[in-house]
Amino acid sequence: MNRTALSQATGQVQFEVDDADFRAALMHFYRNSKQSLGEVIRSQSRLVAVNLVFQTQPFGGSKATTGQDASGKILGEGAIERDIRKVYKTASDVFRDVAKTSVQAARGFVSYIKSGKLDEARKILQRVNLRQHSEGAANLGSRLDSAFVSNFDGGQSHREALAPIPRRPRIKKNQKPLMIVQGMGPLKAYIKEVQKRVGIAKSGWASCAVILGGTRGRSATNVEGASQQSVPAWVKRHAGNKGSGTVIDRSNSVGDAYVDMVNHVPWIRNCLNAGQQKAALDIQREKMEKAIDKALEYEAGSAGFKR
Repeated sequence: MNRTALSQATGQVQFEVDDADFRAALMHFYRNSKQSLGEVIRSQSRLVAVNLVFQTQPFGGSKATTGQDASGKILGEGAIERDIRKVYKTASDVFRDVAKTSVQAARGFVSYIKSGKLDEARKILQRVNLRQHSEGAANLGSRLDSAFVSNFDGGQSHREALAPIPRRPRIKKNQKPLMIVQGMGPLKAYIKEVQKRVGIAKSGWASCAVILGGTRGRSATNVEGASQQSVPAWVKRHAGNKGSGTVIDRSNSVGDAYVDMVNHVPWIRNCLNAGQQKAALDIQREKMEKAIDKALEYEAGSAGFKR
């Protein structure tokens, strides 16, 4: 059996993704290549590791950027805050929208939030939402009718809102606020906590890519319609240090050739789920299929056949 297994280690818990479609594409690619099976397994596993860097949070700033290397990190941190602030709003954020319907209601809403009377704040928001809907207004009702007034949930709503778009987990552009939090303090702390981890979770996969041959991308393939990027330096600098990954390379084994990659960053479970791991495999499977199609098209053209 030939397989590429991806694991994320979190304490004593281990998750593994083993994709039959990917393995089938790998064998098809091998039969149409001039490489040995071991070389194909190893090279494609390396590119899957590069894909995993882009699948792992944070998502902004992952691509190579021009100018100073720090710019990628800054862009990543900014994207994190923007995404988180789409999910969470504070009383001051909501005040302006509520005031468009009633200044008195807006003041009451903020007062209840500050005093911890969240049930009363919810009632005001419900009444304003109903009034907005009945009047056909779009500014408040369309954005806040799904938001729940509560104490900060530690980031759970943010994590649940992440979705592959189309391949890379992001908060949707039209994401409605899910929670209106009592104060900015816990929200700011969460944003800083996530930003602090910029690059480290990704670098566990970068470590695996280094072991398998390097962190370069492949310009002939693409992710979301753009050339695949190499792992940026602000991620690579953590590889093997704070962000560690290990590889079991059995690509040349007879009868059961495979590569196992494990990301040992303690919080990787919060940055990458099984569906996102599978997306990294799917991306590489599609790339192999496209590469085969191009090779066959080239051979047909060389033989005098035209489309």
